[in-house]
Amino acid sequence: MINHVDHLCGDSKATPQTYRINTSGNDLVRGFIDKADKTTQNEIERLIAGEAITKKIRPELTCDEIDNSIDNLWSVLLTTGYLTQAGRTEYADYKLVIPNRKVREVFVLQIQECFKAQVKQNESSVLKF
Repeated sequence: MINHVDHLCGDSKATPQTYRINTSGNDLVRGFIDKADKTTQNEIERLIAGEAITKKIRPELTCDEIDNSIDNLWSVLLTTGYLTQAGRTEYADYKLVIPNRKVREVFVLQIQECFKAQVKQNESSVLKF
């Protein structure tokens, strides 16, 4: 919002832009996608499709523990705003969703970048195919 107001000061016809997409914080999403196993990849696809997923969240998670398990990354994505709570289950698990279109775009762009990197890494195999 502040970036948009700043642009409006210089150009009264400026349209809102996706500023968050170009932040280094998106490395968090990229790292998460890079570590994803097949189950996690399916959960990310469900999130992008607008569905909720159910996860245990550890609000007391420390920085040292983040990389201990792929499951810890759900807690990080929730606390950093890349996911939001859409309710709780009877067992106190969290129902998580992507909060808005802009964050969904971050996930999609990071997945595309990951795919491009994998294709580039296996370029000779792809060309043979």
